[in-house]
Amino acid sequence: MTIRSRTHLTQILASITRIESYSAGGVASFFDSSLLQDGIVHHLELIGASVKELPTGLPTSHSDVPWSSIARMRDRLAHHYLDLDLEIVWEVVAHDLPPLKEAVEAILRTLDQTSP
Repeated sequence: MTIRSRTHLTQILASITRIESYSAGGVASFFDSSLLQDGIVHHLELIGASVKELPTGLPTSHSDVPWSSIARMRDRLAHHYLDLDLEIVWEVVAHDLPPLKEAVEAILRTLDQTSP
């Protein structure tokens, strides 16, 4: 894969790390703080934007990752923010980000092994 792939995958991991930090206080802290909500939503948008910039071959070769769902989530967060359901945002943080993190780390390890 290209440097572009690595750049966007690294950005995805950086955003996941930020979200992990922001959400460390748990669900109650998330719902009590608009600042935490804003930070988490922003980084979910960045993840989706990075996914949209991945070269076509990468998502195709890693079809176990729901790339299109991640991109659609970004669009929903960015364009339908008045209808934002924070319960869904928290579910994504709690249940969808950990496997995404594992998948992205594995892809980066593979890139490291195959890069000249």
